Amino acid sequence: MARFMAVDRNPEPGPRRSYLRGGVSLLIAAALVFTLLIWLPAYRWFFLGSLGIGIVVAAILRPSGFLILITD
Repeated sequence: MARFMAVDRNPEPGPRRSYLRGGVSLLIAAALVFTLLIWLPAYRWFFLGSLGIGIVVAAILRPSGFLILITD
């Protein structure tokens, strides 16, 4: 008599877990940005320009959120 083993295979494996989570990843990213700001002058100008554009876009979009009425 033949014996059969029941193999339960998962056709879709779950997502890979990262070793760096939450606050640790944020600290590493902040340290990287701070290091690049110190060492690379061109990165400073790029960062300041991006920050300025982000602030302008946020200032434009912020009031529009209050003006849109959502009705059901």
